[in-house]
Amino acid sequence: MSQRTETICQVVEQALKQAAQTDTLSAPVTADSQMNSPREWDSLAFVSVFLAVSQHFGIEVEEDDAIHFTSIAGINEFLDEAL
Repeated sequence: MSQRTETICQVVEQALKQAAQTDTLSAPVTADSQMNSPREWDSLAFVSVFLAVSQHFGIEVEEDDAIHFTSIAGINEFLDEAL
């Protein structure tokens, strides 16, 4: 797993824990994770993930780009283009 993918996983994990107000998720966040896996990555937590990733990487993200924030792979692809 690349360093950036690891970082994305950590950022997403923290955002999900904060959104769910929990210290533990139902499943680990890995390079294969996507919405509903872990189950805490639901439509409400999606906004937290969207904001956390954009803040961490210091990028402005348009609402149209939200489609990329439904999986770790999608976020990684988006960052390939944005950075």
